[in-house]
Amino acid sequence: MLKVYYANIVPLRDDRKRAQNMTLVRAERREKLEKLKQKDDCLRGLAASRLLDVALEAEHIPYKNVAFSYGENGKPHILHYKMHFNLSHAGNYAVCAICDEAVGVDVESLVRLDGQPDRVQRIAKRILTDKERKHWLESGAAASELLKIWTRKESYAKMIGSGLSIGLEHIDTMDGAFYQQIQPDEAHYVTVCTQTECGPLQVFDQTLAL
Repeated sequence: MLKVYYANIVPLRDDRKRAQNMTLVRAERREKLEKLKQKDDCLRGLAASRLLDVALEAEHIPYKNVAFSYGENGKPHILHYKMHFNLSHAGNYAVCAICDEAVGVDVESLVRLDGQPDRVQRIAKRILTDKERKHWLESGAAASELLKIWTRKESYAKMIGSGLSIGLEHIDTMDGAFYQQIQPDEAHYVTVCTQTECGPLQVFDQTLAL
């Protein structure tokens, strides 16, 4: 089983809608969100928390009552349930992936690369393995293709729980794991990574549900 829930944060810019969703997250999480200085950082974190709530409730796991443990590099795990999850947010989107085995998810916005060819080349030189670079060049060396590889790398690092303690240049995404990608809009890319094939990816747009 592998499911992805995503939401666009733009509707949460409405103060009433944001306040309503804030009341639905755990108190300790709400306190952390309210300390964030940038409004959109708060909204992305809020959307991610609400997506986890929705995803767990769909599996009959009461989000407000679950306990978490944390791995060596800070990856959270749900205690007492055989369910794994991972969160990501960037640009206008937040994403939650759940699976019955270890899972990693990453979303990135094309805005950070589009129209910046020199930056694209610098990043490609820094993070791509030889195999990935060959694939990237053969596919036209587009910023969008580099972003897809970037999300694959990040999702793998999050799946194994290393975070960025290992450099992205040491992660070769051409083999060794299973990746599935979705594109919620033309400017955002999402990759979900699992160690084994977990069946078809089920995708749920929760923008209007939050």
